[in-house]
Amino acid sequence: MKILLMHPPARVRTDPYFRPIGLASVAQHLLDAGHYVELLDINAIRPTSQELPSVLPRLDFDMVGLSGLITTYRIWYNIMSLLRETYPKAIFVGGGGGITSAPQEYMNNLGLDIGVIGEGEYTAVELAAALENNTSLSDVAGLVYRDGELKWTPPRPLEKDLDKIYKQAYHLLPMEQYATTVKQHDSAKAELGMLATRGCPFNCNYCYHIFEQVWRCRSPEKVVDEIELMQRNWGVENLIMSDELLTANKRYLLALCSEIVNRGVKVAWNCFSRVDTIDEEMLIAMEEAGCWLVGYGCESGSQKILDAMNKRTTVEKAKETLALTQKYMRAKSTMMYGYPGEDKETIKETVGFCIEQNMMGDTYFTTPYPGTKIYEDFKDRILAKYGSLHDFFMVLDDATEFSVNLTEMSDDQFFRYKYQAVALTTIMTGTNLLEKSLGLVLQDLFNRYRTQMARGIWGWR
Repeated sequence: MKILLMHPPARVRTDPYFRPIGLASVAQHLLDAGHYVELLDINAIRPTSQELPSVLPRLDFDMVGLSGLITTYRIWYNIMSLLRETYPKAIFVGGGGGITSAPQEYMNNLGLDIGVIGEGEYTAVELAAALENNTSLSDVAGLVYRDGELKWTPPRPLEKDLDKIYKQAYHLLPMEQYATTVKQHDSAKAELGMLATRGCPFNCNYCYHIFEQVWRCRSPEKVVDEIELMQRNWGVENLIMSDELLTANKRYLLALCSEIVNRGVKVAWNCFSRVDTIDEEMLIAMEEAGCWLVGYGCESGSQKILDAMNKRTTVEKAKETLALTQKYMRAKSTMMYGYPGEDKETIKETVGFCIEQNMMGDTYFTTPYPGTKIYEDFKDRILAKYGSLHDFFMVLDDATEFSVNLTEMSDDQFFRYKYQAVALTTIMTGTNLLEKSLGLVLQDLFNRYRTQMARGIWGWR
């Protein structure tokens, strides 16, 4: 089959810096199965709406695959008619976190023919074979498809051995562009993202896991093989380890660090962790292996809110871990405002936490993404504001922008307390005069303006 895979921008206000690892794995599996595959990385190209028709490959594709998170729903909706017009004979297939979390809305509102639910590599290969051989889709696990009405096949079991499923069609991606768009490390000349694991065993109420609550890992040897490949081919000096929870298993983390050190690989890297899945032995090993930054999802300085989130950890544990981490490397945190139950007092507790740790943290609005518990709990409130889930999906972004108020405060009260909190925290923890005088309130406003400007330029509002 002739197959076109497409990767949209997830954040139109930022430069493209993280390649589509999952889609590149699907592409390589399809190539290995003997199919002709092209991957159009719209995120990297960033054409305007006027330029988009000219960058679409002119080939009579049999299948067009559209991937992405829920935050790309708006983009696919706005360009779907163009894609249908350009590829009138193609079967249109959706995949990724977006359609997995909201399959009915994707299938009905975007007019897709088939959806791949969950982990996509094996499903994509079996689907392509079924379409090519004109056999029944009902025999392919992990699908939703049209047959008069929407039909679901049984869920596809996750592959336990990530070494078997993880592949990368590097040659289909603009790797040089991604490598030279450095976002994390100040002095690195080349930087790329990668994954050593998939999944997270925890179940926070605001988080959605496309790979369920199952944590799996690649062998340390294979991970370091890929690091060395990236260094040889693209001169990578910093790695963004974008695993949901790299530190979920202590024995694995220590083995990975040992493999990096024992093979003499010199590379900087940063990762994400929970405050309760890391300890001093791990931090020492991570520092020796090149880790310079750990990002923690603290989310709130209020125990009341942490309990409501089902975080299964404590404010005191967060304080202890942040202090411990900073003995060996940099630490940063994300903070979320507007979780259900948030009020003036819980916001004050979060401000106090940030000031005590002398850490501003990246701040976000609590956003009820499809597939999360708070989405199900507050669907009526979403519908009351937007009228339909489609209209809600059309405004979803990366949680730096407000979507719906989940607190019992009025919108005006919530915004006032939130921006006061951000301003005060910035003033008290800022490291330079500009931060202290302007604060992240202005940064929030700038981000909002920049997003709207970017959407306007690309015509993907």
